[in-house]
Amino acid sequence: MWNDTGLAMYLQGLGSWEDACKLGRDSFLVENKIAIKLKTHLATFSPMAKIFYWRTSSGAEIDFIIERKGEFIPLEVKWKESVSAKDLVSMQIFLKDFKAFCPWGIVLYRGSELLKIKENIFLVPYGYFLQ
Repeated sequence: MWNDTGLAMYLQGLGSWEDACKLGRDSFLVENKIAIKLKTHLATFSPMAKIFYWRTSSGAEIDFIIERKGEFIPLEVKWKESVSAKDLVSMQIFLKDFKAFCPWGIVLYRGSELLKIKENIFLVPYGYFLQ
């Protein structure tokens, strides 16, 4: 992860967002921007919180796990306008494995509606998060 998404683009030889999209680097850059925003929010509002990445040996993964006082908030980033059941598998595994510490999770996506897609999974548009 980079602390400056513009610098990350420059060092990869990307002159524009369109270049990033053409080369398939757009989702990485979005995750990087989310990481920067998360660090900023947590440093301001919850400086004792920590951010982790989670991945199992079978390939399930969550982009960001926010840990604070023994509780977790999983945050998955999907650079898509709609989210399928397949996109939720890792989140469901994490929520099942850590249910004592984590009652719900968030999936950021390119859609426009704030949705409760499962009993404990919420879809949140990027615009809500990045404000």
